[in-house]
Amino acid sequence: KVSREKILGRKEKKDKQNLDLIYEGRITENDKAAEDVPQNEMQKRKKLWDQKIEKLKDTNNKVSDTRLAIFNLPKTIGAGQIRKIFAVAPKRYARSHKKEELSQLVEKSQVRIIDVRKIEGQQDVAFVEFTKPEHALAALRYVNNNPNYFSGRRLIVEFAIVNSFKIKRMKKKQEEKKKLREQRFADKEAPPKETFSDDDDINNDDDDFGKDNDDFGNNTFNFEDDNDPSLA
Repeated sequence: KVSREKILGRKEKKDKQNLDLIYEGRITENDKAAEDVPQNEMQKRKKLWDQKIEKLKDTNNKVSDTRLAIFNLPKTIGAGQIRKIFAVAPKRYARSHKKEELSQLVEKSQVRIIDVRKIEGQQDVAFVEFTKPEHALAALRYVNNNPNYFSGRRLIVEFAIVNSFKIKRMKKKQEEKKKLREQRFADKEAPPKETFSDDDDINNDDDDFGKDNDDFGNNTFNFEDDNDPSLA
């Protein structure tokens, strides 16, 4: 394995970039897992590795522990098919590796995917994001280089590279939109303002105030403009 110091040309006190995750899914020509893998796919893996190392020289970039980058997809596959593959992959991994601690973590919670995205102009590339790191890791290990999905090709799955500044900006905007939604709800629930004269007999009849409003619904927001996957 290439040392972290050699990758970045310096020593890190803390692994703020999640560099331990870059080896997940990596296959080299000398690995047993490389047997029967077409040469063009091995060359693609080498190219992706080199690009990843170059991106991580920028300390503002880090390896996401919940977002996966998928390469070598059939050009005709849709986001729905990709979701189906990765939604069941963590549990399948857990069932086939029951003694692992990772499998035990996976079995304790429900798998939830919050984003599946294909990149315009790159038909063989997609991104899948989970809510929990253990689900992302189990899915990566199960789907990566698995010969049983598509005839004549194997998917290349690795943790995506994300930019810390973009993540912070996205989270800030999410929080601002959440507060705005909550404020609108509060304004909707507030009683109408009334004006009384000195002669009015004010009755404090609040029987209808504060009733539950079931029309608020489910808070689902779309932040596609801020979730830029181009770094992966």
